Amino acid sequence: MKLFLGTTFTILFHLLVSAQNPSYLLMQKNVLSNENYEDAKSHYVEFSSKYAIDPAQTYLFLYKSLSNNDISFFKKKMSQLIIESGKKYTQIDSVQEIDNGEFIQLMQSKGLIEWAIQISTKNHLNWLKKNYEVLPLIELGIKLNAVNYSLKKFQHTFNFNPDEVNFNDSVYNSLQFKNIEELSKFCEVFNTYPNSFDHGLTYASNFDQILLQNLKIKANFFKTWELLSPYIEKKYLEGKLSFMKFVYYDQMSVRHFGYQFYGTLENVECFDIQTTNALRERLQLGSIQWKKD
Repeated sequence: MKLFLGTTFTILFHLLVSAQNPSYLLMQKNVLSNENYEDAKSHYVEFSSKYAIDPAQTYLFLYKSLSNNDISFFKKKMSQLIIESGKKYTQIDSVQEIDNGEFIQLMQSKGLIEWAIQISTKNHLNWLKKNYEVLPLIELGIKLNAVNYSLKKFQHTFNFNPDEVNFNDSVYNSLQFKNIEELSKFCEVFNTYPNSFDHGLTYASNFDQILLQNLKIKANFFKTWELLSPYIEKKYLEGKLSFMKFVYYDQMSVRHFGYQFYGTLENVECFDIQTTNALRERLQLGSIQWKKD
């Protein structure tokens, strides 16, 4: 399963970086990128005893667990994600004719989707009652679904691929940015950015895609980051968001302009080295650097 969109990248670990939540780097290097499942699992158990692991990273690792037929471990950790982290499964996930993604398809093939639906049905309402502050985010998700419907209809009508490097359409760009404007209102009101720790797996996961889609659009790149970066940086410093958003920002900056801002990419020119060094020091990005395979 692809852990990141676009070109595959590998991390260079020159030093143990001083990120706010070291588990993100440790999980990426020793667990998610580790092809030896038993070794990866051993590291996961170790890190879980020392750090607060992002539920989203646990979820990614469970795909590896299921792929390796470690059913008992998968069921134990998935039950925790459903009960404690708000992961939600519904009957629509059991419909094989719908493309629900590789993970759901794998669960279907292992006969585990109905099991997950039963646990979710039994526990999700209790999770919502304990985490009622997530309700505004759910309302926002419903509102943005209407915008996303318009985007898909627009894309289908005019038969274009917005992921092409030179793609540019003012109507499409404006529709995409409406999502960012709505998301930024939520961030401003609640002084946060959606994340799996505070808002649960199911309700936080959709908003990263909105961010990534707008960073791909050159016309939306700077204004998207201007609105959202204060809240992304805040949650990163609290240990509730991964450094990967800064990596992706630099990747898209290089794609659009030929330089990076946060200095997360190896052998890539920085817009201004003094600004980059100040950003890395303030965010404690340490030695995070990526390179193309």
